[in-house]
Amino acid sequence: MDEGFTSWAESRCMARLFEDPLMPDENPHKWAYAGYINQHLSGNEEPLITHADHYKTNRAYGIGAYSKGEVFVEQLGAVVGESTRDDAMRTYFKDWSFKHPGPYDFKRVMERTSGLELDWYFQYMMHTTDGIDYAVESVVNANDTVTVELSRRGDMPMPQDVEFTWEDGSTSRIHIPLVMMRGHRPLAEGESLGEDWPWVNTSYTLQVPSRGRLTSVTLDPKGLQADVHRDNNSLTFNLDVEQEARQAH
Repeated sequence: MDEGFTSWAESRCMARLFEDPLMPDENPHKWAYAGYINQHLSGNEEPLITHADHYKTNRAYGIGAYSKGEVFVEQLGAVVGESTRDDAMRTYFKDWSFKHPGPYDFKRVMERTSGLELDWYFQYMMHTTDGIDYAVESVVNANDTVTVELSRRGDMPMPQDVEFTWEDGSTSRIHIPLVMMRGHRPLAEGESLGEDWPWVNTSYTLQVPSRGRLTSVTLDPKGLQADVHRDNNSLTFNLDVEQEARQAH
């Protein structure tokens, strides 16, 4: 917790202090995400709950303690909302400064602040090496309705944000919570709520009213989730052909 939380705060502070005016929206946590995802894909990741001197390799310890620890906090923005996460972090610091908290002390602060059930998130991120991998499998825009087939290809469940980009340049977003969250993060202005996704289901069908021609459908448009295969997170349309697309397998 100490190393990962410090890395998370340091990345944000350094990005603010040394902001590049040519790249104001660059993700300050991208290196942590890349390090964690590469370690996961290598097959040598070890559970985050492992005691520091019990890791089999120094790299597994370094990535777990620093990179995955940083991802652990930043990714909570996709679960409870970025503003709620930041409020909870401030409360956690205020309540536990100069004391000796454990992971479940942090979880209780995050749950009280968000009002959501987070046992599942802490279990998957701390006790397993399960990865996140969601995909847009197919999109059909016909009869005034867009039908999107989504799938969970990885073993770790996460709520999903779906962004639709239309021919006129406008966007619309749907937030899909998990059933086991027993609620959902605050919705942004103009954002709609989808039906809860049961974690036992690997597929999900989303239907929304069509607003015309689509240019793309994208999962996790903010990149908050450490999805290990982001190449299947989006489908892009050629506006010169029929509005139907399917992901390559």
